Amino acid sequence: MTSNSTLVGEPAQAPAGMAGTGADAVRALRPRSGAPLRVDVPADHPFVMVMRDDTAYCVRELTGRIAIRSPVPRAHLAAAVRAGYQRFRQELRDELCHAVVRPHGTVFHLVQPEALERAVRGRVGDRALISLDPLVTRAHGQLRLSRGFLLGGTRCVGLVPRPGGPPLADQLGALRKDLAGVECELVEDDMCTGGTVAAAVRLLRAADIRVTRVVPGIRLTVPGETSLAGVPVEPVIDYRVLHRDAVELTDSRNYLLGVSGLVVRLPQLRWGRAPYWLPFVSTAARAGIHPGMEQAFARRMLEANARFFADVEQAARCPLLVGSLPPSGQQVLTSLGMAWQSTPVRAVLERLAAHLDRYIEAVQRLGRDEAGVGAGAGVGAGAGAGAS
Repeated sequence: MTSNSTLVGEPAQAPAGMAGTGADAVRALRPRSGAPLRVDVPADHPFVMVMRDDTAYCVRELTGRIAIRSPVPRAHLAAAVRAGYQRFRQELRDELCHAVVRPHGTVFHLVQPEALERAVRGRVGDRALISLDPLVTRAHGQLRLSRGFLLGGTRCVGLVPRPGGPPLADQLGALRKDLAGVECELVEDDMCTGGTVAAAVRLLRAADIRVTRVVPGIRLTVPGETSLAGVPVEPVIDYRVLHRDAVELTDSRNYLLGVSGLVVRLPQLRWGRAPYWLPFVSTAARAGIHPGMEQAFARRMLEANARFFADVEQAARCPLLVGSLPPSGQQVLTSLGMAWQSTPVRAVLERLAAHLDRYIEAVQRLGRDEAGVGAGAGVGAGAGAGAS
């Protein structure tokens, strides 16, 4: 083991944090711009959930939209969103700890995205940089793509433009114009199987853009992996595992309604971002919780979301409407017939809680029936409650 390695089961060598397992076992990983921070996860270690602290991102995404209708100064709104989101993140960790059933318990590793970006940039230096990471925006080029899923989140349908982004052909054409023949570094926030990054490398090659190295912020590495699509991979934080299901990479914002989430195909072939809980997405498929805990977890998430939006609404002194959410989140609710832009977010949450079983059935039916997805059938009426 090198001086840059840490065995997560050894408190003396671990990054800052507390011993034990469960929601109170939280370690802060400190990425560095030099050699990778290697984290060895032995077979008998607790399940590791890695989260970036995306508080700043969520505060930016929500504060500006809420401020349009609120009489409260923007700085006060930002403080309220920040405080509410930090409470939400703690509730999420508590609930994930209960819902993830593993023989050795669960620990959480937290990573500061600003430190991670600095470390990535230190690794890349002055070379041309193409970013797949929505949190890394200062790059020579952005490739805004995601894996797209059918509703439910269990079936991937391929690479698609990130919601709100231009078609992939247009993005690649713009990158080719500026970077054709240039040796580029490709950065991504995290890599589990590496399928998305490998596909991106192939797309860039086809556009005459040379990718000489991939620098992910966080990577899960199993024995025998050295490169990706023939390109060396040099992560900032390298989790070395025997099996990929020993570690889960997830972000708290994916559990907050309308803010982020999985890219899913909606009626009329639209794309949006759905939270990582039922009825929209199987949390067992996305975050490794026990399948028998999914509905209970969804209800806890509905309650946690309701508390967050109620606190922010009180601070903003105005109703928080679906139209105040990012467009990719609005799209999910409006396309499925669950809300209008003028619908209060808390009303949507109350309706989901009251009719959760019927919404689950309706959304799963759309996810299974690709013809239904393309035909534009909504689920609002089928679930017993229309938009208001």
